[in-house]
Amino acid sequence: KMASALIVSQENGTIKKNERVVIDLHFQPLKPVKLQSILEVAIVSGPTYKFDVSGIAMHPQIELKPSTINFDSVLVTNHPVTITRELQIINYDKQILTIECELPNTDFLDVKLPPGLSVMPYDNDDSRIAKIPIVLNLRNLGRFNHTANFIINGNHVVKCDIKGEGVPLSVELENPQDID
Repeated sequence: KMASALIVSQENGTIKKNERVVIDLHFQPLKPVKLQSILEVAIVSGPTYKFDVSGIAMHPQIELKPSTINFDSVLVTNHPVTITRELQIINYDKQILTIECELPNTDFLDVKLPPGLSVMPYDNDDSRIAKIPIVLNLRNLGRFNHTANFIINGNHVVKCDIKGEGVPLSVELENPQDID
């Protein structure tokens, strides 16, 4: 498991006398993990160098508000009305986070997330809260429930459910006996 999270740029090779080679280590786990290991670099017919390698990976500290967008009952008419709700994304990490969105392809729902959006760490400054419009333009009757997947830094997924129901326009007289 750890071998796939720790990537060594060059695991073996030949170096001529008095030359240098840079070896990069990339720690890219897919889930929270603590790395504590020893990396050995062995020189053929020479010394072996040992390096302590440690790191901690954790999920991004991010919050979606609200975690569910509920459009409730929406009147479906011949001239659909656009309804917009706001999703707030708050970054409680100390690093800038990039966010992408995956949403099932529909003709009535859109997440207006700019490509490659970067969200700055929140420091009690509301201007650092990303405000994402969720736009509904419903044309059909019935319930809908979709999940928007927000991909953080290219590998962590935070889900937001988006739901509601298209209902027909129904008009009833309060006193039907007064029709005449």
